[in-house]
Amino acid sequence: MKKLFFALLFFFAVSAQAAFEYYDYSGRAVGFGDAFTAMADDVSAMYINPAGTAFINKKSVSFSYSKPYVGVGEELSNGYLAMALPIDENVSVGVYYTGFGLAIYSEKTYAFTAGYKYSMGNKEYLTFGLSAKNLVKELGNGDSIDANPLLAAKHSVSALSFDAGAIYRVGGASFGLSLQNINQPDINFGTASDPVAMRITGGAAVKVMAGLVAEADYSVFGNSWVASAGGEYNINKSNFCMRLGGGIGSDSYSRVNAGIGYDYTLPGSGVSIDIDYGFSYQLGFIDGSAGSHIITLTFRELPKKPGKEGEDAK
Repeated sequence: MKKLFFALLFFFAVSAQAAFEYYDYSGRAVGFGDAFTAMADDVSAMYINPAGTAFINKKSVSFSYSKPYVGVGEELSNGYLAMALPIDENVSVGVYYTGFGLAIYSEKTYAFTAGYKYSMGNKEYLTFGLSAKNLVKELGNGDSIDANPLLAAKHSVSALSFDAGAIYRVGGASFGLSLQNINQPDINFGTASDPVAMRITGGAAVKVMAGLVAEADYSVFGNSWVASAGGEYNINKSNFCMRLGGGIGSDSYSRVNAGIGYDYTLPGSGVSIDIDYGFSYQLGFIDGSAGSHIITLTFRELPKKPGKEGEDAK
């Protein structure tokens, strides 16, 4: 009964507001409190700011899985799969897929992303990114849906959407801007208008000291806003780091975040694995929830070591 209640509650909630709201797809970003617009520089973050694609200089594959509101929404889950590769030292491209929802309702995104990096010298960079996305909403099967002639007639709808972003990085500081769903496509099942709200996010990150990075973001979407901040500390220059963050916003939104990360190199494989876990707890949102959990695995090709022959030869 609890699962059914949550499913119905969620379905009517997404029907009453714009679809494709911002979801958690990066364990690293969640640990930062979702303040990641200026830091976005890996394949798991293409969804957050496409400009970060330009910083991907090796072939990478990333997978994320999350369980929101554990203890209440057992049927609800998020998934993210992304791949990226550099074309040259200034251009990188990638594709990603996101899946969000439950048995009676789901949202999927299929995206292609490209990023360009302009080097201004002395560790100063300006990057730009664009994403073209196919957004898909689907209804499952069930008596309550099949009994409605409008919903039963159309179980799937889709629309094209676009994101853009920019990042300016100099020394230990970085500034980012992300525009998601710029064209605000209307995706509805024929029952009522359901435009996807454009989300505008600006952020700034700074290296506070050796091993410690902090960022703050501010987002506006429709009539709502969210302010978030967080940081990452690399422990004793090791491959292990800890993260802490949180955010507040309109409509009594507030949450606290935490996370850890570990970079492991597979011996003799030329591949490293970034393992990132993130936890978030929305204060006063749903009683009985043990919070939301996400884990991200990112496989990266390691730089080739200089050799006596080939292009790496000295």
